[in-house]
Amino acid sequence: MDSADFDPEGPETSEEGGFPLPIASNWRRAQAITIDWIGSLFVATLLSDNSWTLLIFFFQVAILTALTGSSAGQKLRGIRIIDVNTLQNIAPLGALLRTFLICLVIPAVVQNKEGRGLHDLATKSAAVSF
Repeated sequence: MDSADFDPEGPETSEEGGFPLPIASNWRRAQAITIDWIGSLFVATLLSDNSWTLLIFFFQVAILTALTGSSAGQKLRGIRIIDVNTLQNIAPLGALLRTFLICLVIPAVVQNKEGRGLHDLATKSAAVSF
């Protein structure tokens, strides 16, 4: 891909025979997690101090993903978390496990060729653009 063809807003599409829906780009996912982190930091600062930020982030992302299929940042950036088998929202326990693995950082950074992180592979989920 030529640098002139780069679109940071565009979804990454998988090769022929890959995942059928457009996987959300790393750029959008980075923006979404930044929005979620800033929101969690704001709430933690209002409630007490910044030491609660990670816990607030965990619950905010896990609960919203389980209930709506997207965290606040993901919804703002047009990302939805789906179960790869049913193409529906992931189960609540899957959302908890996925969010826990995101908090560990490494599973979210290591990706396969389709652009799915280890946290997505472990929970049979995918972050897709909508």
